[in-house]
Amino acid sequence: MRLEAEDLLVKIESHRTKMVELGLSSSFLDERVVKLSYELDKLLNKYHAVVCSSGKR
Repeated sequence: MRLEAEDLLVKIESHRTKMVELGLSSSFLDERVVKLSYELDKLLNKYHAVVCSSGKR
């Protein structure tokens, strides 16, 4: 579980960085930014589920 949570954190940070950089260089309403935001939400939800299922918060 821990390795999966750590892997998810790496992906979350990568998506967050890409989303912010793209949003600042274009617009936060850009379709690509919205797509990255949606993917980031899914990763965050998955991370939350993994952490809650392992009993850690």
